[in-house]
Amino acid sequence: MKDIKFSVKSNLAIADNIFRMELKTSAKLPQIMCGQFLNLEVVGHDDLILRRPFCICDFGADWVSVVYAVLGKGTTALSKLKTGTNINALLPLGNGFVLDKKYTKIAIIGGGLGVAPLLSISKCYLDKEYKKYLGFASKKSVILEKEFGIATTITTDDGSYGIKGYPTTALENDIIGGYKPDIILTCGSHNMMGAVAKLATKYNIPALASTEERMACGIGACLVCVCKVNGRYARVCADGPVFDIRGLAL
Repeated sequence: MKDIKFSVKSNLAIADNIFRMELKTSAKLPQIMCGQFLNLEVVGHDDLILRRPFCICDFGADWVSVVYAVLGKGTTALSKLKTGTNINALLPLGNGFVLDKKYTKIAIIGGGLGVAPLLSISKCYLDKEYKKYLGFASKKSVILEKEFGIATTITTDDGSYGIKGYPTTALENDIIGGYKPDIILTCGSHNMMGAVAKLATKYNIPALASTEERMACGIGACLVCVCKVNGRYARVCADGPVFDIRGLAL
């Protein structure tokens, strides 16, 4: 991991209270794996000492992007950053989605803001076949649909866009119809990932989940972000955020 100086290339609202920030750098970025995250400083606020952790939504040779919800003082401050603002980020952090070569048919299933850590998977594994299932509360909360591209099914809780219902139901309907992925990769609410865990068990499909907990240091030292994995506590920032879904207490 490295502490990299970036400049804000863009910082735009993409849905209600949801922003996408793209950061550009002249430094050489370390190797990034899909599912990893960064710790971003809050510029211009000496009272906000702790950096904010965000998944790395997408990346290139000299840039990264994050997608975040405006929920508190820190993210409100970040949402007001202008193009050209200098900002530091520590990256890449955590363990991402590591796929065995035997997995060729991949089902990606995300809910709400949880779709963001899943976007770069296809960039890291170009030789796979993907089907994507993205669930949102309503049409106004849909994000990144264009970026996920073809073979993407959108569901909304209220039916205002795409298929009415849940992404897990859409995936199960496809499984019943004859599609069986080699592995499921997921991120979203505990309820949604719990439904994915039940689906994976029911159809005997391996599954990896990207988890989220409140963080402080982001490097495994403070033990703030622990979660239960296989009956023991693990650090989401250092041991995760990606875990085998069968071991998670959801």
